[in-house]
Amino acid sequence: MSSISKHGVLTVILAALLFVGAGCSRTVVTTQNPVIYGDVPDPDVIRVGDDYYMTSTTMHLIPGVPVMHSTDLVNWEIVSYLYDQLEDNDKANLTNGEHSYGGGSWASSIKFAKGQYHVCFIANEQHKTYIYHTEDIESGQWTRDVFDMVFHDPALFVDDDGSDWVELKNISAEDIISLNLPTAVPYVFEFDDNYNLVKDYFLGDQEAIAAKMNAVANQGKAKK
Repeated sequence: MSSISKHGVLTVILAALLFVGAGCSRTVVTTQNPVIYGDVPDPDVIRVGDDYYMTSTTMHLIPGVPVMHSTDLVNWEIVSYLYDQLEDNDKANLTNGEHSYGGGSWASSIKFAKGQYHVCFIANEQHKTYIYHTEDIESGQWTRDVFDMVFHDPALFVDDDGSDWVELKNISAEDIISLNLPTAVPYVFEFDDNYNLVKDYFLGDQEAIAAKMNAVANQGKAKK
């Protein structure tokens, strides 16, 4: 997908990247590292038509979760943010001795599906997972769903049959969550390390899912 010479020249072959459709012409762009003069941790990139969009971790900083745009994977500009304020509570507002330093948004996953853009991320200090939705990714107008549990390192994807999923990594098991974008998450499917189905849960009962997540976390801590 990319190669770096001893002189530090980065060659990006766009046609070899994910999300490039069949029949696209191959274009080679050569640039010097670093591509972006800035801290862009946990990047996730998608291609929609001729446009690339990337999101990144901003932690406690606001506005949160920048959306960056490029047409060549080299030149990027910030076109919007997901939110100006994540929550209105003591941790987010830095009041009453509370703070969100090192918290906030982590490891966002971006996907284009069913005519909308979707971005999923967690905020550990809030003990929540957020999925934001918009039809116009550059307008800055987003709606969101909030779940009272942490989907650790989530990855949004759409299966061949059009069904929507979130994959997440818990301490001792791999979970795959069935989505109905852009409104609800009805089921959680728990898999073992060999991807054998262990159990499924109805996500309408968020207390049951949270208890399951905590049980897995406690098992992992007990092993340490």
